[in-house]
Amino acid sequence: MALRSGLVLLPDSSGLRDRVTAALLGSDVALLAAGQIAEASYVLVDLTSPLGDEALRAVTPVSGQQALLAVVDQSVVRRRSVLSVPADSLLAVGQLESELGWRLQKARERHALELQSRAQQRNLDMLLELTARYAESTDVDALLHDVTRRLAEMLD
Repeated sequence: MALRSGLVLLPDSSGLRDRVTAALLGSDVALLAAGQIAEASYVLVDLTSPLGDEALRAVTPVSGQQALLAVVDQSVVRRRSVLSVPADSLLAVGQLESELGWRLQKARERHALELQSRAQQRNLDMLLELTARYAESTDVDALLHDVTRRLAEMLD
């Protein structure tokens, strides 16, 4: 079976590596080394680790490319009033093995919807721009050329 996606556990010093590996057994998700974050579909940040907050801040700029999940416990919830991770991406340490697969599925669905939404927004922006140009233009040939060029750019 070919692996279709990968998960990176941060920080590298997390004590949850064995539990995450066990939870991923039998799934199509492989645990990758931290250096392979660019190839990962998921990033799991252990906020119970002393370096967890730092790892979360470091990964946030690339979160648009990967689905982000975070492992928390009661002490993390008490010391942080607001997390930069959606609530359905938070995983309790005690439920790691039982919920990781389900949370990965939900993260995959949410990430796909975000990508779809961005693509639709780009299409809407282009449509509005072309509509504005059409309303202003009297040169139909130039407008048709511009529309054709923009469509060719989108298809590339």
